[in-house]
Amino acid sequence: MHEKICQKCRDMSADEIREYLTSDEKTDSIYMQCDGISHKLCDIASLFVAAAYISCGENSEKESLRKNAYLTLLSEDRTAFSEAWRLIDLLTNNIPYESPVSIRILKGGSYKIKNYYLENYLLNDIRGASALLTHVEEDIIPAMISDKYIPECIVYSGGGNIFAIVPESCDEAFALELETRGKELLISADIAYYVSEKLPFSDIFGENYKKKMAEIENSLNERKKLIVNCSAESKTSFLDKSISVTADTEEESFNAPVTAKEVSNRSICSACGKRIAFYSVGDKKLCASCLHKRSVGSAAKRSRYIKLYNKYNSVPAQMVTSLSDIKDSEGYIAIIYGDGNNMGGVIQNFRKITQMMEFSRDVKTITAKAAFEAMSEHKITKFEVAGLGGDDIFVIVEGKKAIRFTISLIKKYNKQFEKYKSQDNVSTLSAGIAIAKCETPIQVVLEKAENELQKAKSIAKQKQDNCGSLSFVIIDTFDGGNSIYAKKDDEVINTMLPYYTDTAEDIVAFAGKMKSKNRKTGLRNILDAFESAESTEEAELFLRYMNAKEKKAENRIELSDICGYEKSVGYYIGNGRRYYIWNDLMTILDFIE
Repeated sequence: MHEKICQKCRDMSADEIREYLTSDEKTDSIYMQCDGISHKLCDIASLFVAAAYISCGENSEKESLRKNAYLTLLSEDRTAFSEAWRLIDLLTNNIPYESPVSIRILKGGSYKIKNYYLENYLLNDIRGASALLTHVEEDIIPAMISDKYIPECIVYSGGGNIFAIVPESCDEAFALELETRGKELLISADIAYYVSEKLPFSDIFGENYKKKMAEIENSLNERKKLIVNCSAESKTSFLDKSISVTADTEEESFNAPVTAKEVSNRSICSACGKRIAFYSVGDKKLCASCLHKRSVGSAAKRSRYIKLYNKYNSVPAQMVTSLSDIKDSEGYIAIIYGDGNNMGGVIQNFRKITQMMEFSRDVKTITAKAAFEAMSEHKITKFEVAGLGGDDIFVIVEGKKAIRFTISLIKKYNKQFEKYKSQDNVSTLSAGIAIAKCETPIQVVLEKAENELQKAKSIAKQKQDNCGSLSFVIIDTFDGGNSIYAKKDDEVINTMLPYYTDTAEDIVAFAGKMKSKNRKTGLRNILDAFESAESTEEAELFLRYMNAKEKKAENRIELSDICGYEKSVGYYIGNGRRYYIWNDLMTILDFIE
């Protein structure tokens, strides 16, 4: 069935075969479909090689064994690696098998990630923290596991998580070694790895998979509770040396010199304000963790995400060294903070390990693809990406492009995740947007973005057909708060925020229509009237009067259709309550192009 692929791979090394099978060209190749599950060839091949390696013993010559195992699977030669074949048959055809081979599961990574890269709000240091996290999670830790065992033992990695099937000889000492190496570079990050008790190989390939993974996840969480972050007085081992940050290409890799003076008079770090500063850089006193972030951020002249940006954009990205490089024509920048909804619900539907492997791979590509395709759609060339980890998104763009960009981002993310939609579960994206002058302290903007994200997520589960959600705030002008105005017996809410995504799309289209007709003055008059009117009838009477005076029908201001709401002259009615949109329109008008 895979003869052509097998022939092509015969002259390749094991690493080349692995890279070929996981390339964009071959990732969607299917090994077998059973019980409604499509097992991808790249995943089955990796699991087969891992099973062959562990069942044959760690003393086998790794490279020849890996290549032979790949070719054995691709040629469907059942005379070799019988244990691996039985496990694959159990996984793909549900053929009962109890394996005599024992394994352990290695799981863990960094957690509370936001606390790490956002404990210091300088853009340079955020970029450095992001680069360090990515380097540790995607380069250092996988390399350590691959060197000790083989790369195919790693089932998935990314988004602060790594999951590997390892020989039963693996013990807690290796988990501690991974934590120590991670802490050496990240210093103040929270990191935990857990090695499970011995279990039969067949438990991970068979129907016990979900149960075993739940037990391992619980054990990892218990391990996290035992870890105390003792970084307050940590020192760096890289002083006057360089941190080598590797990437996919030589062009993206770089060395970050860690240059500073040790100080004898101890004080609190001027960057994070949390830990003891043992070092000085210029007139700044820094702790070891912030020194690493600043050193790597300064050396990372461009975001690590430029390669991904270029994949989906034909226009080159502009160089960004500070927030002022991102500002729009009016001096505004926007922080967009996104988070996936119901990821746990989607994962709970998985019955097989291959489903989790494909999902982990998809999460990485879907989030990046959605973000950079949305940038292409809205011609965004000035940006900073602090995080695209799994379902977590943190980007900075021009203020006037932020709202429309976010709507596109959510829609693209949701569309890509439709393949995982079930009757009860679907993952969508919610996002919070904070728009401010570029001189505004970034911690203020970020905190506002986080608040708006929580508002958006609060409504995400309320709609049966969940389409994602967003909320925004313009700092110092419009706070998007739900102010309730008493109009005699009516309660009227002066904003429709937070929005479902389809609602946001309709409202922005309405604002765009008003902007094209240059109706800002008319909208301001309506807003003033609605805020000062003593009753809803009085407010609506003003709107009718204003439109009656307008001879040209196309210049009259009338409510547009908005998904989920009914129109009532000057108000929208939803969930039994009245809303007026004029505040929202006036604000959006200034922040769309």
